[in-house]
Amino acid sequence: MRKATLERSVGNFRGCTSKNREPPHSAASPANEAGKAMGLTEAAGGAETGVSEVRRLCHGLYVLNRVNFRKEQFQQKLQMREAEEKQKQKYDKEREERLQALRNQVSKVAEANPERMMGNTVAWRVRQQPEEVFTLQRPLYQLNTYTDTQIVSDPRVRIEQALRTAGLHNIPYARQILSEIQPLKPPRRDTESTAFRT
Repeated sequence: MRKATLERSVGNFRGCTSKNREPPHSAASPANEAGKAMGLTEAAGGAETGVSEVRRLCHGLYVLNRVNFRKEQFQQKLQMREAEEKQKQKYDKEREERLQALRNQVSKVAEANPERMMGNTVAWRVRQQPEEVFTLQRPLYQLNTYTDTQIVSDPRVRIEQALRTAGLHNIPYARQILSEIQPLKPPRRDTESTAFRT
């Protein structure tokens, strides 16, 4: 629509300027030539004045159309800005509502208690008490391996320590003795390896 209005206004301006030009010379009669010659001086001033007025009016219509077109563009731009501002305000409002709901979920309400704030902590009160000597009724940690008593009670360990003290633990005889000694409890059959059997 804007393009059509622009073309129409430009066309009017061009039409005004073209219509008011002097028509092409045709085959003139002697009477016409004589009339032109007689009234040439009188008509010259009036014709130029009429053409300039028509041109001024056409230019005024063109400027008026352009002004209206710019006003429409400006109004549309204002409407777009208002729509964007409303959308931004709506988004900010929804975001603030979500944040407030999140604050309400994690907020902690505590009553004022100056005595508790200025008093000793539980850890400090425990440190002020005398140390109590107590006997463990069970091991402190759960063991999933052999204890030192079980290891020392094995005869293979005691013989190896004796051979090591005498410096004989590297000779073939010591290895033969250690391989022949049986443990306190025979190993389970599922723990025996058959990889080295011949």
